[in-house]
Amino acid sequence: MTERYTTHGTLPRRQAWTRFKWLLFAVVLFASCNPLRGCPESDFTLSPDSRLPKWFSLPPGKSRKDVDVTLTYYSAALLDIDDVVMTLVDTRGWSLATATGRVCWHPAMHEKTNHLGGFDPDSYPHYVIVTANGVTEVIEHSHGPVFRVTDDPILVSQAKDSLSRGECRQNP
Repeated sequence: MTERYTTHGTLPRRQAWTRFKWLLFAVVLFASCNPLRGCPESDFTLSPDSRLPKWFSLPPGKSRKDVDVTLTYYSAALLDIDDVVMTLVDTRGWSLATATGRVCWHPAMHEKTNHLGGFDPDSYPHYVIVTANGVTEVIEHSHGPVFRVTDDPILVSQAKDSLSRGECRQNP
């Protein structure tokens, strides 16, 4: 005769709790990600000493110190869609304008990679090319969550040459 082990309902409760935890995890994951764009990878704020990106213009009656720009990179999505979102905000954090675009590594970054294909801590600044609304800018990232728009003629020329050749490196 086979012995039966009874748990007085603990096993079904444990299974229900495990299922609930996985369901909660899935809901939180999908709620935090854009279904088309993917999950936010990193956020940056425009340095106060940087000019505005060309895809934004100052609203009437506002000066540069009255606005800020946030830049959010998104991880790879399932679709070939814009992977960076820039938002012009006022001092209260209210959105004044939004632009979406594509990001590529700047060709200068290829020379800064280490033997593993990554970056060493002393490799800053990092440069990326962002194209939004048909306008291309070179973005400079230093240590921390701040970015600048660079007008360095060599970097801008290299970016334009790279894009004209159809290059858009997703990896440095």
